[in-house]
Amino acid sequence: MTTESTIPAEYLKKLTECGLWHSKPMGCFGGGVWIVKPSSSKGNKIPDYEPSGLVFIDDGGEAVPEQPDSDAPMLSLSPDTQDNKWVVLGVDGVGGMSAADFVTIWDTLDEAIEDIKDFYFGDPTRMSAKAAYRLDPRGETEKAEREGRMPKWPWTKE
Repeated sequence: MTTESTIPAEYLKKLTECGLWHSKPMGCFGGGVWIVKPSSSKGNKIPDYEPSGLVFIDDGGEAVPEQPDSDAPMLSLSPDTQDNKWVVLGVDGVGGMSAADFVTIWDTLDEAIEDIKDFYFGDPTRMSAKAAYRLDPRGETEKAEREGRMPKWPWTKE
């Protein structure tokens, strides 16, 4: 069964034009995609990063058998069809969110694309947090808890 992308091709092209690759559309993300920055693309990175494997689409629109060598965590971009918004997910934690994980929810797809581009090519704060967490996961989580900035899932009620 093939899942159709809910993300118009012109928006995916905006990602590939700046050197990012995306996965095939996935039903578990409502037709959304995983996004990866190959090591060959300039931008924010984590030294000695080891990516996980998925099937990705290259900048020519062709499926590649292996994920490109990457120096940064993957993000997902998917629709929130219930609220008619777009979700950028940067969650690497297992069993919940880590201190460096984030979820951003946007009214427009343009805003979501800009958020992705900012993560990979703009302000390095979120990438630096992910790098710090990889080096000292427990210490970074404790620090985030003390400072009251431990991320919560968007549906968590205070």
